[in-house]
Amino acid sequence: MSLNDVAERAIEFNAKKVVLVERWKSGFGKISLFAVTSNGLTYFPPIMFLSKVLLRREFNKSKRNYSSVITMAPEDSPKLERLAGCLSQFFNFSNLSLDEAAETHRASLHLSQVSLGPIQVTFMFLQQMIEIGPRITFSKLVWEVPQ
Repeated sequence: MSLNDVAERAIEFNAKKVVLVERWKSGFGKISLFAVTSNGLTYFPPIMFLSKVLLRREFNKSKRNYSSVITMAPEDSPKLERLAGCLSQFFNFSNLSLDEAAETHRASLHLSQVSLGPIQVTFMFLQQMIEIGPRITFSKLVWEVPQ
């Protein structure tokens, strides 16, 4: 589908937001976020290029749960904080510390970055601190999106 076709379908379903996952050479390529307006789709930064995806079926524990909060590893990373803020705003999720989230939520969309390496997103059961997947590793984030 073209972006115009996606916009038409989104408007047809009264969607306010669209997440587009694109493939590249039979693998994962990038994730783009869009706001739906009467004029079509508007990019919502960043565009997230993927380097690796580990799916839920590839994890030992595979319980179904939904996230309603975003958490971050305690690293001091401006990139991580910026991405958490954008995802929190786009998905309308709270952005809490792990300790705060564990008191009120069962699962989270969790962001981490080890030693200025690539940023990873995964889903976690908070009480047991078990990763349930999928785990997405970004190769780069593009903040200046096309208009």
